[in-house]
Amino acid sequence: MSERIPASAIGLIAAVLLMISAAPASAATTVFGASVFSETGVTGAGLSLGVADGAGSVISGGGVLVLEFSAPVVGDNILLTTLNSGFLNIATVAIGHVVGGTATFSAAVPFVEVTGGDFAFDLSGDCATISATGCSLLRISTTTALFSPGLSLDGVSGVSGAPEPGTWALLIIGFVLVAGRLKAVRRETGIEASRSDVRTIAAC
Repeated sequence: MSERIPASAIGLIAAVLLMISAAPASAATTVFGASVFSETGVTGAGLSLGVADGAGSVISGGGVLVLEFSAPVVGDNILLTTLNSGFLNIATVAIGHVVGGTATFSAAVPFVEVTGGDFAFDLSGDCATISATGCSLLRISTTTALFSPGLSLDGVSGVSGAPEPGTWALLIIGFVLVAGRLKAVRRETGIEASRSDVRTIAAC
């Protein structure tokens, strides 16, 4: 004989599933460059780490700076904060990840810096072609520095795709509630079945 789940248990399960579906899939958590992965032709590479503070590293013409984020990012909302360092800098940005022990990058996206400022990029599509779990590296290169010592990079940031603590807590609580209720249903059903057997024996 199959067990029937009481309407109260079904209601609890439905409520938990509704809360889980309404919860955000991931938090809009901003992460920053946390370490220098590699650099060539860069002065003060560490000055581009963390939150922009008005002091930046200088990536000279032909120079390359690769920063590692504090957590993998999904690739959208990549923000580069630059400082005015001269007349003109032509640069590129590429997102990447260490795959099989090798740093792998997307195609470079060019941009032109004249007076400093913020540059926003959506590299989510590029990141998806490299890693399904997010990308941890960002490569900034200065291809041409005209009347300038190079691109002055004050900071980089991105958005982490990791679920926020509140979402994890909601999921865990939901599963615990459902598991506990189903266990109680099985226990109640077993007790009821035992009582039915006793009544049957008594009737005989």
